[in-house]
Amino acid sequence: MISSHPLPPLRLKNWRNLDAQLIWIYEGKPVISRGTSYNNHYTAWYLKSGHLRIDAKAKAPKITQGRWVIFPPIPTWREFSPRAQILSIQFEAKWVTGQRLFDFSQPRIISPRQTKGWLAPTTPMLKLVEQYCPHALNHLGESMGEYPLYAQLQGCFLRWLSLVWTAMAKSSDINIFIPPFADGRAQEMKYWLDRWPLSEPFRQENLAQAFNLSQTHCNRLFSTAFRITPKRYINQRRLAFARSALQSSSLSIKEIAFASAFRHPSEFSSWFKQGTGKSPRAFRGKR
Repeated sequence: MISSHPLPPLRLKNWRNLDAQLIWIYEGKPVISRGTSYNNHYTAWYLKSGHLRIDAKAKAPKITQGRWVIFPPIPTWREFSPRAQILSIQFEAKWVTGQRLFDFSQPRIISPRQTKGWLAPTTPMLKLVEQYCPHALNHLGESMGEYPLYAQLQGCFLRWLSLVWTAMAKSSDINIFIPPFADGRAQEMKYWLDRWPLSEPFRQENLAQAFNLSQTHCNRLFSTAFRITPKRYINQRRLAFARSALQSSSLSIKEIAFASAFRHPSEFSSWFKQGTGKSPRAFRGKR
């Protein structure tokens, strides 16, 4: 359901279906001082010094020092003053269905009253990234590290995100998407599908047999809870694996195809291009 405050609570275990992660964080001079760029994730900027305009109109208002602005995943125009310094956070928060947590179409300038405490979790988050993953950029999730690093980084990020959540929930024109998880069997199906080996073909009857239900019943339960069919969910998992393997592994395209349950690389290439708009070779070459 898409709802404004008050939001319905979920069983604590169901929050595991929210994929919330830090994509990148840095502070200093903006990478692009003037112009338009597009990110696939949410972006939050804190203006440490200088000023910023996010509208190309000549008399557009300026965002001043001490303000936060959050951008949805859309092309955004910006113009920073010459000596501007920012704290930049790219992050993701979406459900296993692919539906993003926050639904808004324009940048949001958050008042200082609503952002009290936002900086505190960013300080250790920034230090951890600068110490252990200084050159990861937008591939922070592909960096190598032990569990304590992940736990510290994720803990700081989730603390920051909870503060963002509170501010966003108070905005009447921002929707927060909370999927229904009424039937526990759908949750168990999701866990079962998460363990399905991606190198093996998946058929609807596999899931139906595992839960002793008809294929139609399985499909209805899962689709009601997650707004996606089991087959499409497996396809999303497979596509995420293929994208990651192409970006950060030395596996050949043929090996990635076999690991994704395709017998022929040509079939894999057609499927991958349909899902991403690029061939595997072109996708790997963009790094």
